[in-house]
Amino acid sequence: MAKKIIKEGELIIKQGDVGANVYVLYEGKVEIDRTEDGAEKRLAVKQSGKIFGELSLIHSCPRTASVKALCDCVVFVLDRFTFRSIQSGQSIRKLADICKFLSQVDLLASISISERKKIAEAMVEVEFEKGQVICKKGDKGDSMFIIESGRVRTCKDGKDVASFKTGDFFGERSLLLDDANHRRGATCTAVDDCVLLRLDAAAVELLLGPVKHILKARAESTKCPIQARKERISAFQGSERISQITDDWKKIQDERKVDLKDLERIGYLGKGAFGFVSLVHRKGDKNHTYALKAISKQRVVETKQETHTAQERSVLMELHHPCIVRLYGTQQDKKCIYFLLEPCLGGDLFTLLRTRKLFDEPTARFYAATVADVWHYMHSLDIIYRDLKPENLLLDSKGFLKVTDFGFAKEVVDFTYTMCGTPDYLAPEVIQGKGHGKGVDWWTLGVLIYELLAGYPPFYSRKQMRIYVKILHANLHFPAHFTKDARSIIDGLLTKRQSERLGVTHGGSESVKNHPFFADFDFDALLQGDMKPPIEMATSSSTDLTHFKNKKEKEFDPPEYTGSNKWCESF
Repeated sequence: MAKKIIKEGELIIKQGDVGANVYVLYEGKVEIDRTEDGAEKRLAVKQSGKIFGELSLIHSCPRTASVKALCDCVVFVLDRFTFRSIQSGQSIRKLADICKFLSQVDLLASISISERKKIAEAMVEVEFEKGQVICKKGDKGDSMFIIESGRVRTCKDGKDVASFKTGDFFGERSLLLDDANHRRGATCTAVDDCVLLRLDAAAVELLLGPVKHILKARAESTKCPIQARKERISAFQGSERISQITDDWKKIQDERKVDLKDLERIGYLGKGAFGFVSLVHRKGDKNHTYALKAISKQRVVETKQETHTAQERSVLMELHHPCIVRLYGTQQDKKCIYFLLEPCLGGDLFTLLRTRKLFDEPTARFYAATVADVWHYMHSLDIIYRDLKPENLLLDSKGFLKVTDFGFAKEVVDFTYTMCGTPDYLAPEVIQGKGHGKGVDWWTLGVLIYELLAGYPPFYSRKQMRIYVKILHANLHFPAHFTKDARSIIDGLLTKRQSERLGVTHGGSESVKNHPFFADFDFDALLQGDMKPPIEMATSSSTDLTHFKNKKEKEFDPPEYTGSNKWCESF
């Protein structure tokens, strides 16, 4: 933390600014005020020893109040990036240590590194007091243990037969689930106060299948992870439905290479944190329209989003799926970078949901199935999305759903630690900074299904911090009209431990698509466009802006960027 002197009357936090720091008041007194409807209201006065601005450690969000020094003050400041790097560093080291232990277990030596990390994440920390029995001779063996701290001794027929210390493991035979008659051969007791990591046999089967099947796959584990990924991608892209999509996309991409100076603006489609999206067409040709996403270079650099912006381009260039908005190309000038995208003139799902209040189950199933198939496709390429919300789901002119806005998408084989996403849709592991992977996308699908059926998200609150508390600790409550299958799939997707979450466990995305909630749903017909959307979005032409508000929004004119263009050279 950095020490900082604040003068009397100085504004420490300004309402509306994006939060980046947390403050501990070491000396002095501050007042917290909020401006509502033009009137200023005092919320609290804090004195030395108090903390404020803590929400920014969890999420980068606008400040909800202003904080001003009532006298000369001394504060200690910690920025969000330092906090999260410390937190993620601890998580990475702990995960690496557990994986190292697991690599020494003969039964798990043959599994891949990524599978071992899955198992490590599934381990549960348990504590035993000195003298407490951990397991008794004759008990059914259903878990193994790794000792994080302390000592354990094993006793058989009144005699000590072995002892274990920090870093040792015991009980690994219990992972063989097909050995139904396996019983503990000795009693294990804590010699000191101990902290152990417990791995249940059921958790291994849930994630990877029976251990006997894992042992048969020993030869596969010798493959280079990069080569294994290439083979998996090749097999997926080689499937008939995806290869045809890829060929068609490349053909259209070649046909539609255009220059910025050849484009004319028709109207306004929307805006985001960094720029505007407009409907444009080639001069003299209104039959071929595009969505032109203009992003201010200056704004990207100010908010340190260079990496995310570059990732968005690289990810979109790799993805070819009928339910993902197509990228035709990118360009840049002195002010902006531009994404030339497929236009979706049916509007966004957020607006449709707010108009309808909620959807019936067949409608919600149609939209959820689209997202599930996109996740299935993206995860096969080791790409996670991380920013699902109704605003990022567009409808084309027929009513089919398309996923857009890939600013937070990232290629991740195991885990990543970046804090990103929309508060209502954040998974527990993202909030806690413990590292997250593909499981975050399945969590967000669970939130989406709930919101589509209920009209509001499952952890809703007007206070952002309260949302996080609910996500981490609250139980799910379902409206009375939710069916048994809807409750079941939401329960499975909103499992707080990502290692036990539907979509992460053994079977992966297929276990989601094969869930009874999607019974009789034809995913192939969806991808081929042979299915009638539940809500048809009528549009009269390729320039019809009926489903968009503020069509006369003023022209986007950001300042000229004068910094280094190294981060956006690929555009």
